[in-house]
Amino acid sequence: MRQNVQKHTRPRVSVFLGGTAGRRIVLASISTALGGAFAPCAMAQGNASAASCFGTMPCSQGTAPPPAIVSATEEAANGGAPINDSITAIEQQALQQAPGVADQAQLSVLLGKLVLYDRNISANKLQACASCHAKEAGFTGGKSYVNLAPGWDSGTVFYRWGQRKPNSYGYAPFAPVLHYDAGTGQFVGGNFWDLRATGLITGNAAADHALNPPLDPMEMAMPDQACVVYRMAAGPYRSTFERVWGSGVFAINWPADTAAKCAMPQSNEAANPTLPTFDAARPPTVLDLSTTDRALAIQTFHQMGLSVAAYEASPEVSAFTAKFDYALKGQATLAPQEQAGYALFTGRANCSQCHAASGAQPLFTDWTTANLGLPKNPGNPFYPLSKPDGSGFVPNPSGFSYVDPGLGGFLASPSDPNPDWKARAPTFVGRFQVVTLRNVAKRPAGVFFKDYTHNGYFKDLKDLVHFYNTRDVLPACPDSVVQMGGVNPPIGQTCWPAPEVPQTVNHTQTGNLGLSGSDEDAIVAFLNTLSDGYNPATGTTE
Repeated sequence: MRQNVQKHTRPRVSVFLGGTAGRRIVLASISTALGGAFAPCAMAQGNASAASCFGTMPCSQGTAPPPAIVSATEEAANGGAPINDSITAIEQQALQQAPGVADQAQLSVLLGKLVLYDRNISANKLQACASCHAKEAGFTGGKSYVNLAPGWDSGTVFYRWGQRKPNSYGYAPFAPVLHYDAGTGQFVGGNFWDLRATGLITGNAAADHALNPPLDPMEMAMPDQACVVYRMAAGPYRSTFERVWGSGVFAINWPADTAAKCAMPQSNEAANPTLPTFDAARPPTVLDLSTTDRALAIQTFHQMGLSVAAYEASPEVSAFTAKFDYALKGQATLAPQEQAGYALFTGRANCSQCHAASGAQPLFTDWTTANLGLPKNPGNPFYPLSKPDGSGFVPNPSGFSYVDPGLGGFLASPSDPNPDWKARAPTFVGRFQVVTLRNVAKRPAGVFFKDYTHNGYFKDLKDLVHFYNTRDVLPACPDSVVQMGGVNPPIGQTCWPAPEVPQTVNHTQTGNLGLSGSDEDAIVAFLNTLSDGYNPATGTTE
């Protein structure tokens, strides 16, 4: 499958869902692409919430419907059936490989893959980690129209969206354990946009990351980490898990009501990472286990995370096979525009000051955080979820007034494992992980939209680079322009909306770079050389 180099012959969508007009324009574009399936809802109720005019869901005025198990019809209508078919096929292939793998390290890698493609470790057995992390899209959102609007998939409980787009887990295991560097005044390491997967639980940030989505009520919604272990014990890769971690890992006395309790989606606000009550070190429990059984369940759950991290660190996920990698080894040559982009990236565009580009295998991140001055994304599907659902769970009590605190929110929360860090929280409000740029442009062939930054505000790399370049040059947009979706005059050409968190914006490396349009294009061309799967013999990326 040949990867497209990003060109602007396809529809351009910089900012969307910024009010009735913007929402109609974007949903009309999606409707056209999907043969008009979205037209009745989008056109009839342009003022409905972003979370309601979607697929087969009923239009509403922002009220949160009750939790629902997604029907086969809804899955097919929303593009889930092809994704699930692919997940099942990959899982079955891995299961067939497992008996023939003798090397323990390789078997642990394969076990991690099986976990990531297992839908049974979600409450209603409908969502795997891979549902939101597609390899062909650089291990992030694999549905083009979902990336465009609402921006990312809901959790396994339909109608529950988190407040951020999923990070890619490619190259995530190379992040160090989270720590504060007094010399630079930066927190370094960890996983997730807000670094809350510190690595202090398992000793590995990516392994800590793997422990969160199964328990997050906005994602896979399992009500107890022991429930995840219970599902794995009853699953098809139990023997593989035991070969890796020992025959006694599932020797737990399960209560008679385990299956019933584990089928109930997590609806405890204390388990919601978006709220200050969340405590990752002490996730809620529903199963009545003995102290010994509880300890074993936790140990097995952590071992699951370590195997997932092993898979994510393997060449199947973190491959280092981009054109740029081959160029570093003298096995490929960057085109003149790509080379010019690299010179800008490491020079006056300031990119490499945070997205470190040095070394034999650069990761294009320094694992710190930054506030890029991003506006709120009016189409964020998390905003309307301010009403109790059928379980009485309120995903977002703040509604449209919600402001994402980023790292500062984690540091101020009960999840922060280091009391000394809490005093630094105000300095880091609105700051998010400097993510790797590897695979940032990777996508399937054809017209395929990706969303960028933590809140999915941008859908196009050129637009994002233009924002970095001109954010502090163009004036702030009037509210009337923002509310009308930036259609007239266009956002990004005459103005930019105000930052969501203005007090910590980085005005040093970004905002007024003095780049020309051709400079921006060159940087985008260089970013396209960071996609894995390059074949130096053919000069194409698969």
